Amino acid sequence: MDNVIIVKYSEIGLKGKNRAYFENLLVNNIRLKSGFDKIRKTHGRIYIEPGNCINTDYIQQAIERLAKTFGITSVCSGLKVVNDKKEIEKAALFLFEKEEEKKNPETFKINTRRINKRFPAGSYEISSYLGETILKKFPNIKVNLSNPDVTINVEIREKTYIYAEELRGPGGLPVPSSGKGLLLLSGGIDSPVAGYLMGKRGLQVDAIYYHSPPYVPEKTRDKIRTIAEVLCEYFGQIIVYTVPFAEVQKTIQENANPRETTLHTRAAMIAIADRIAKSEGYNSIITGESLGQVASQTPESMRFTQSYTDLPIFRPLVGMNKEEIKDIARMIGTYDISILPYEDCCTLFTPKHPIIKPNFEIIKNNFSRLPIEKPIDTAVLNTEKEVFKLSELKVRTV
Repeated sequence: MDNVIIVKYSEIGLKGKNRAYFENLLVNNIRLKSGFDKIRKTHGRIYIEPGNCINTDYIQQAIERLAKTFGITSVCSGLKVVNDKKEIEKAALFLFEKEEEKKNPETFKINTRRINKRFPAGSYEISSYLGETILKKFPNIKVNLSNPDVTINVEIREKTYIYAEELRGPGGLPVPSSGKGLLLLSGGIDSPVAGYLMGKRGLQVDAIYYHSPPYVPEKTRDKIRTIAEVLCEYFGQIIVYTVPFAEVQKTIQENANPRETTLHTRAAMIAIADRIAKSEGYNSIITGESLGQVASQTPESMRFTQSYTDLPIFRPLVGMNKEEIKDIARMIGTYDISILPYEDCCTLFTPKHPIIKPNFEIIKNNFSRLPIEKPIDTAVLNTEKEVFKLSELKVRTV
């Protein structure tokens, strides 16, 4: 009877001839996140063998890290035994006793999958046999096949794997199977969610933050760092590029039509992101825009701002409402940080009546007349780069 960590995935299994590429990326990410080297992949499963590791806290921390790994649908600790009926019985009873101590359940279920058809007993027969064993040891407990308090899962493959409680993972594709993208990260609710969702599509996400002292407090930058740390738990590592943006905003405020300042500020952000993305090897830009949420997020406004890059701009929140976005922010752990009352540069100099449907040619012409080229050059030149690594963080419980 050996300890094992069982990792499940789903979407990767649909990749046909490219499947091995995605599996190998996921295995590499698992190795980095878990700290274990003995990793074996089979059809639809990846097994991590802790070997002689007896530190259950470390194993649990590894499982919690893996539950925040893109490409993984679920992860759990379990037991591996030889394909022998008595060994399976012993392991299932041992595992149930541990679950009984933790949960004091009233009902249970045995769920058996016999993938190895050479095993002499069928799935139903094994489930019945193990259920009877547990009922003899715990006569006050009952079987409930629809909504049990505890489920003991038995998978009979080349060996038999037995496990109970699983932690759900985010699913999707492993990073960086889709390359690297640069996220416009503000201190608000939306942009961290946008980064998370693109991570699920296999994009390794780093961030660009526009900092405007003395107009915004240094606590806003600290807030960005905290959000980056949360995102780092999913990506393993995240780089934050901090752009000194005050002079750019000041130039726009002093020279632009007040109704257009928000859009010009947004265009300048995209122009800066484009330059940094191309110099650092990113294939895309990510924003937290949601269609119609604010004046700068109408189709006309987005057409204008996206014209300052030829990289694809991904807007994963574009069809979501605010409550849907908040729900995801709470789930991934960024919501409570995002609502801290520290202003970011996006709230500066906001006009009372911003333009909603700008004429593309007119506003492009107006932006080209702004004396903004030098402030943008200076901002790019003085951008700071900060790297956050998972190994340096205290991992939060899922």
